[in-house]
Amino acid sequence: MCVPFRYVDEVFIGAPFFIEKDFLEKMKVSEVIHGTDSIPDFPGDSRDPYGAAKEMGIYHTITSVSSLSTTVLVERIIDNWAAFAKRNLKKTGREKDVVEKGQAEKLESDQ
Repeated sequence: MCVPFRYVDEVFIGAPFFIEKDFLEKMKVSEVIHGTDSIPDFPGDSRDPYGAAKEMGIYHTITSVSSLSTTVLVERIIDNWAAFAKRNLKKTGREKDVVEKGQAEKLESDQ
């Protein structure tokens, strides 16, 4: 979401979720920015994904002006997928009924 942002010099696609100091140094990262939305928890892993950046003093939080977050996007996808699956299940059932009816009529006309 920040790729077209004019203040961003570079975005590391596929960067690790838990950013380590050696990664930041190797990639010559000077700023790590995160919005005010929440950071997801990983069961069994209590590490701070931004811990190294915070220790290095290059971590900054910016106020998120949009209520749209990855959590909201994922929820929308799941909700829409459920509706899509339900609609297609109905459609498949109707198509099956039409095909079966057509086959039955064909069998009757062949006799």
